[in-house]
Amino acid sequence: MKADLPIIYRKTFAVFAAFPVPLRVIRPLLPHPMLAPVSLGFGRGVCVVAAFDYLDTSIGPYREVGIGFQVRLRTSGPLPLLPALADRFFEDVGVWVQFLPVTTEAACEAGRTHWGFPKIVADIRIDRTDDHMDCEVLTAGERILHFSATRPSATRPDAFPLRLYSAKDDEVLFTDLHVDASAATTKLGAKASVTLEDHPALRPLGRDSLPAARPLEVRWYDEYRTMLDRPSIRYRMSA
Repeated sequence: MKADLPIIYRKTFAVFAAFPVPLRVIRPLLPHPMLAPVSLGFGRGVCVVAAFDYLDTSIGPYREVGIGFQVRLRTSGPLPLLPALADRFFEDVGVWVQFLPVTTEAACEAGRTHWGFPKIVADIRIDRTDDHMDCEVLTAGERILHFSATRPSATRPDAFPLRLYSAKDDEVLFTDLHVDASAATTKLGAKASVTLEDHPALRPLGRDSLPAARPLEVRWYDEYRTMLDRPSIRYRMSA
């Protein structure tokens, strides 16, 4: 199936968790010095892990898991220490997408073709109850990632920007989405964990960093609706 743009997401379950990781892990993974990690201070940045169960989309149902890092344009100046909320208040703050397995060829091809996302096709299993989610990513029958989270609190309506950075050819791409959702969010007492196995796509992330980190925030979305269109801005890396 060829994906026509925009891709419409009508019904999705999603969970996001933010973890502190060393800036020394993040910096070598960014494609150009124009992107700078959002700093928590004390040599730490923010890693975002997300699981999506896309139940109704314009390219069919599929699942996706994302790992990325909060970044912004280096020319924007210093950022106050609001990493968990910065995406709502600073228009250039977004997530550099580092790892993005999906379950269908259509989703993989669309992500690579239009945005240069580092997508692979994998088996993604999501088991959830009213208050807990377990997610596994498997390739060739072997588990390479496990992500779990506990529902934070009661659900309420939410709307927020989701900004993504990716790289394709000689350009850094900035894609701006608007999400309408029903969300449960917490910071204090957030419960989530990530385990990374030895896989070529995961080795640059620093396998010991995430399992040792306590989550900064968990966002649990019972309903999640958005539209993914072409990149909003393109920055030429050779400039």
